[in-house]
Amino acid sequence: MKSKFKFGAYLVVVLSTIFSIMMILSLSVYFFGIAIPIGIYLLLNFWLILVGIWLVYGELRTKVIFVYIGYDLFTVKSYFGLGPSKTWYFNEIDGYLTAILPASGGESYEYLYLIKNSKKVIKLSQFYHSNYTDLKNAISSAGISNLGCEDFSYSRELKEIFR
Repeated sequence: MKSKFKFGAYLVVVLSTIFSIMMILSLSVYFFGIAIPIGIYLLLNFWLILVGIWLVYGELRTKVIFVYIGYDLFTVKSYFGLGPSKTWYFNEIDGYLTAILPASGGESYEYLYLIKNSKKVIKLSQFYHSNYTDLKNAISSAGISNLGCEDFSYSRELKEIFR
């Protein structure tokens, strides 16, 4: 079974590209000596760097991932399926946890984390994957243990970006 992306995944790719272009343009402003107040320039760059790190390193690397579930293995490619592939066999996985991410408008999205040695190695998102329920059912039917549900924490997600 292969994962399929929702519109939100494509949006993250587009936003990441836009922010990368904005960072390049901002650097070119500095290098070509175009006059701009230094406070505005520093604030803009600080904001661009923070959002860029979150989008590229946090979302694209860990959540906007292509997942293939085979007979006895998971193959994952980060960065919208363009990154290097990693493979984990079912017997290497300790189990999975789920968490609910509250969203605006009263909606919520479920995340599924595959755990190996107490570390989250694969993150599936209902927000980014259109066949999330099918992927979750395939994981359950493969005999991967459900380790329960954890409370979603933005601070924990932020820490996990840099792991």
